[in-house]
Amino acid sequence: MPESATSQFHPLNKLQRIRPIFIFASALLSLSLQCLLADEPGKSILQRTDDDHKEVAQIHLRDSAERLLKATVFIRSAGDSASGVLISDSGLILTTAHSLPTEAASKSLNVVVMLHDRRSMKATVLVTDLSKDLALLRLHRPTPALPAPLPIADVKAVSRDQLDSATVLAAGFPGREHGASSAVVRLGKIVFQDNSTLRSTCTLTAGDSGGPLVRTDVTLIGLHWRIGAASDHNQHVSAAIIRQFVADWNNELPMPSTSNEQMSSTTVLPASSKIDSEFRRRVVSLAVTSPDADSVTQLGVGTLLNDRHIAAKLSQLRNSQNIVCRTAETNEYVPAELIAHSRTDDLAILRFTAWNQIVPELKQVTECTTNEIVYASGLSRPGIISRVQHSEQSLPARFGASLTDQGASSGMLVTDVSLNSTAFLCGIRKADVLMSIAPLNDRLPEGQNLHDLEQLFDSLQPGDWVQVQYRRNETVTTATGQLSIDPAAEFDRTEFLDGRSGPLSARRSGFNEVLQHDIPISPESCGGPLLNSHGELIGINIARRSRESTLALPISRVLQLAGTAPN
Repeated sequence: MPESATSQFHPLNKLQRIRPIFIFASALLSLSLQCLLADEPGKSILQRTDDDHKEVAQIHLRDSAERLLKATVFIRSAGDSASGVLISDSGLILTTAHSLPTEAASKSLNVVVMLHDRRSMKATVLVTDLSKDLALLRLHRPTPALPAPLPIADVKAVSRDQLDSATVLAAGFPGREHGASSAVVRLGKIVFQDNSTLRSTCTLTAGDSGGPLVRTDVTLIGLHWRIGAASDHNQHVSAAIIRQFVADWNNELPMPSTSNEQMSSTTVLPASSKIDSEFRRRVVSLAVTSPDADSVTQLGVGTLLNDRHIAAKLSQLRNSQNIVCRTAETNEYVPAELIAHSRTDDLAILRFTAWNQIVPELKQVTECTTNEIVYASGLSRPGIISRVQHSEQSLPARFGASLTDQGASSGMLVTDVSLNSTAFLCGIRKADVLMSIAPLNDRLPEGQNLHDLEQLFDSLQPGDWVQVQYRRNETVTTATGQLSIDPAAEFDRTEFLDGRSGPLSARRSGFNEVLQHDIPISPESCGGPLLNSHGELIGINIARRSRESTLALPISRVLQLAGTAPN
């Protein structure tokens, strides 16, 4: 408690008055914790296991994330978008100045604010401070149904050790989604701090500017400010600067103080040896052998479903012939074959053709919730599910050849080919005749009506593989190539920032009803398992979409496809 509050009482007299209450409260708290943590009646707090700690962290984190998301708002002004946070019951919203047009400094600009429940309201810019990069807005007609505002932390009451060791949460609206239906929450920790800024591992992207960074007690400790090149280089304006800015504008706004005890927060535990062991059993290394079996080329990873089947990312296979797999249980590769696939989900089901290992029962669950702690690699940092049943919008796939049906029989005449495009890398050149094209692993059609190419490409995404057949003079060639994204799209602000943080999956769009979490896995790790805090399989990581987003297929959908595959 701050010094100004404690000075009203004599310490000894105060202690005498509260001792009976303190004893009763302590006993009540102890009993409550035992009830919360007990797997069975009468379980002692001293008998808590790692799973007990995770369960407490999970419950606390879910409640905190829910409150954080309700206080995070979407701001649109002059064609741009940003995030903000509600800080008062009267409708005051805090955001960054750089996320507003320059004329906002005149205080005459109106902006549109969208709340968590999709209600849109007008707001006026009250004040901007470019030196602090902060701005304050007020909703025009705030209703009694506004979400609870977030208190601003008094950082003087928090030690550096406390802040460095604590779990933090970030929320914001990615600009890539153009009016997203909900904010995205991220999990992380503080990696650097000084008097004016914080740096966290909560991955930010364009559109997050002005969004809140909080402790798990949902106290505001920072405002999203700047994105660096690395995924863990995410900068935030500190609470000290925020409190000074708000107090300078209106010293009557409640600015609660927070003691060390109040600012302490649940620390989300790293993956346990149990989770690491489950990953080792689940992960399968995928490779393809040369026709003469003299060499092996790595393809990526898959997930062991049972003693016969493996789930993998379809677009990473490239070639469904001569596939071999290796598990943690054996040091040698075992042949496997592709028996089922879903191009919409970019999912492949493989089956061992020569393997007699007995796999112990693998735990899996078919239900998960938002704000649930998850793990995507052994002994890694945890992540958080921000969305379930999420749909990632489609992107146009680019082949890179101009075609005409004039001047060629049984095909389309190639009139132009873009350099380094899919068509170019397949060997197609101007004046060739394209005879057929089909998605890889589909039977190459004979006499295909190439006039339906537009419909074909509408069903494909950048990153999908196609097989083409073309004729040059009297020579017919069959080749495969991976469709690409339009180069102009890669210079979009959000796509550019996403690319700076590391490689993204080539196939990363057009998914429906998937899980979204914030663990920054590599594209090569897609196809691997997503586990919950109990080590249960809840999904298959299917795409590294952006800085803040990794997508996973729910395990129920994976098992459904595996169940339809031939025995």
